[in-house]
Amino acid sequence: MLILPAFYHMLHVYILEHKKWKYFTLGFAFIFFSTLAAILRETYEFSTFRTLEWGCITLASILFAYACYHNYRSFCMEPSRGGEGG
Repeated sequence: MLILPAFYHMLHVYILEHKKWKYFTLGFAFIFFSTLAAILRETYEFSTFRTLEWGCITLASILFAYACYHNYRSFCMEPSRGGEGG
């Protein structure tokens, strides 16, 4: 129960205030959800949790890949780094 307010605060700060970390934070959120699905899969005998776990892992990997690409492009576009700017 204590993790939910901390999780809400993390999402609020990193998504609403610091837009740079939006995709990384969402990726970590899906890793968190996949961990919950894995725990429920071990507790209950439903294959739905296995599907949910793999879906969250897939979405997290896509979000991490996009976040890395997005940060790389914004890093290369900085005029101080030799880019043409924005």
